[in-house]
Amino acid sequence: MGWVAEEAFEEAEDLFDRALPGWGGVRERLIGWKTRHELPRGKADLSPALFERATLEARCRTDDLIGLPEGEEITFGTLTGEPFLALAEYRGGLRSRVVVSTDRPFNMADLLYVACHEGYPGHLVEIVLKEKRLGGEKSYAEELVSFLPTPRFVVSEGLALWAREVAPPGTEQQTWLEENAYPEAGIEPDGDVGKIHAAKDLLWAAQCNAALMLGEGRPEETKWSSTYPGGHSWTRERRAGRCRPYGGRSRRPTSSATTTAASC
Repeated sequence: MGWVAEEAFEEAEDLFDRALPGWGGVRERLIGWKTRHELPRGKADLSPALFERATLEARCRTDDLIGLPEGEEITFGTLTGEPFLALAEYRGGLRSRVVVSTDRPFNMADLLYVACHEGYPGHLVEIVLKEKRLGGEKSYAEELVSFLPTPRFVVSEGLALWAREVAPPGTEQQTWLEENAYPEAGIEPDGDVGKIHAAKDLLWAAQCNAALMLGEGRPEETKWSSTYPGGHSWTRERRAGRCRPYGGRSRRPTSSATTTAASC
C-alpha cells in the first residue's frame, strides 16, 4: 500500500458535506449525526437482537445472490470489555459465530454496515467459500490459514468494506434501517447513510498513511491536513494504533444465543 493523497480525504469531506443535515462545519455536523443515531442507553439491551436481525437479513440477501454452501450455520453471542463493536469467529465445518458488544455505544445507522462487513457477504462468506471451494474441492489447505498483518489481510478487509454495497445495495440499506431498526430504537433518522459510509471508508486510508509516517520515524506531533472530519485527532489515533505491538485479540464472550438454520 502506498501513500494516499490528500485528495481522498477532501473527497470524504465533500461526501460528508452533501450527506449530513444542518449547517456549519462538517466535523460538528458529523458528531451531531452520530449522537442522534446512537442507540439510547436505556435501550442498550436491544443491541444483540437488532444486530442479529441485520445479520440474518444480510445473510439471506447474500444467499440469494451467490448461494451459500449447504449446511452453513451461524450462532450469535455478546461480549464485554473489548475495544471493538462486533467480531466474527469462524469455527470450521461451515460454522460461524458473531458476537456484538453490549457495553459500547452502537450507532444504529451502522447496523447493516457492520453486519455486512463482519458477516455477509464480508469476512464470514470469504472464509466459508474458501473452505468449501478451495480447501475442500481443490485441496488448497494453505487457503485456510491466515495471519495478521499480511497482504492477504489487506485484500480481506477490502472485500469486507465492499460488502456494504452488495447486501443490501444502494438506498435499500437506508430503507431497511428505517423499517426494521430505527422505530424500535426510538431514532428519528436523517442524512444520507450511503454517502456517509462511503466517506468513512475513504478515511480508512489514514491508517495507511499513519503506518508510513511511523515507518519514517516522524514525530507524533507531525501535522496532517485537517480538511477531513476528525482532523489531527484521527491521525494521532491511527498512528497510536500502529505503535502497539500485535498480541492477538482477547475474546471474552458472555453469552451464546440462537443457532440459525441454513435456509433463509
